[in-house]
Amino acid sequence: HVRRPDRAVDVAALDDDVGGQVHVTATVTNHTGSVANMLVVDVGTPPGFGAAADGLEKLKAAGKITRYTMTARGVIFYVEKLAAGASLDLKFEISARMPVRAVAAPTLVYSYYKPDQTAAAKPATFTVR
Repeated sequence: HVRRPDRAVDVAALDDDVGGQVHVTATVTNHTGSVANMLVVDVGTPPGFGAAADGLEKLKAAGKITRYTMTARGVIFYVEKLAAGASLDLKFEISARMPVRAVAAPTLVYSYYKPDQTAAAKPATFTVR
């Protein structure tokens, strides 16, 4: 858990077997005194893992995110607004495609309009048997 003056990010992950799903929760908290507009939440995943698109679509359908982009290093979520003092849990699954012990890319949160205001979470270590 890393805390910056205006945002906090938590990322949790578990050990698993090849083909098994790992539940990922990225929690974003707005510690400012005002609404945070157009947040970018870049959740890093380890090499050899892929995100399940159905879970990402559920986040979009529920209105938690406006859109997402899957990348080689993780998933980027776009959040339109987050009220002052509010938290948002982004829960989704990733699956391991091969045995690996790897460190995920770091998870970052920043304002699309003020990218210099960034919060980061320490990368999680994954072990897949």
